[in-house]
Amino acid sequence: MSLLQKIIDRISIEARQKGVKCRGTGKVQITEHDEHYIDAEIDSGGKFIVNLSREPGLLKFACQCKTYAEEHEPCEHVWATLLQAESQGFLEEWELPGPVVLAPIEQETTIEEEDDDSPSMRKFDPQAGLLALLSPLRSATDAP
Repeated sequence: MSLLQKIIDRISIEARQKGVKCRGTGKVQITEHDEHYIDAEIDSGGKFIVNLSREPGLLKFACQCKTYAEEHEPCEHVWATLLQAESQGFLEEWELPGPVVLAPIEQETTIEEEDDDSPSMRKFDPQAGLLALLSPLRSATDAP
C-alpha cells in the first residue's frame, strides 16, 4: 500500500479536492528533498511553504497558510505537495510497512526566516535563541 493510500482517509475531502486543483495549476514546486524531508513552495493565492518530514510510522507536516495555522490539519497545500512528490517519485523511498501517523510539526520548532524576501521555514534552536537574548545582559554585567 502506498503512503498516500495509507493517509488519504485522514485528510478532509475539501483539502484533497482543493489540493488536486492546486497541483493541477502547475504551481507546486518541490524546492528540496531527501529521504527524510520534502520542502515545497506553492504559488496559490499567495506563496506558501510546505514542510514534510518522515520518520518510521510518522509523517509530519506544516504549511504557512491560514488554514494550517488555525486548524493544524493537513491543508490543500500539504496534499498538493504530497501529490507532486509522488508524481516525481520522491515518496517511493518514504514507503515503509505498517501504518502511518499524520502529525503537525510543532509550531515552536519552526520560524519564518527574515533574511530574504521569500517565505521559508527552518528549525528553531531555542538554546541559540536564549543565548542571543542573554548576550547583551552578559556584556552589561561584565562592564566595569
